[in-house]
Amino acid sequence: MTMSQQIIEVLDHIGDQMGIAVDWSQENLLPWIQDLSNRIVSYEINTSLAWIFIMLVPTCIIAAISYKVYKNASKKERLTESDECAFGVCIVLLLIFGVVTVLVSACQIFDIIEATTIPEKVILKFLQSYM
Repeated sequence: MTMSQQIIEVLDHIGDQMGIAVDWSQENLLPWIQDLSNRIVSYEINTSLAWIFIMLVPTCIIAAISYKVYKNASKKERLTESDECAFGVCIVLLLIFGVVTVLVSACQIFDIIEATTIPEKVILKFLQSYM
């Protein structure tokens, strides 16, 4: 089986999943494939942006809580053990989420760069997952 036949089978399978019957002899096939390709690349970019957002939200919330705990603790003359413990937990969580956010964001940024500069690579990865 040639590569073009495999691609046609994959596109048929995708069409079946979406409830679309593809007539390979029609002239409107090229615009449909171009539209599908654009949507695949847009999907990759949007999911990458969503992951960055999903990671930034809890990190920002933990940073705000840490700041609030620090401000409340700095107003007191003498810190209690619970203040120190709460601040320590916030700092540890902030460090963990900060590192994970940086790593996830870096990977997703490279995915966005890949999708915008070499969209064919993203489309091939998508098609290979169905082969």
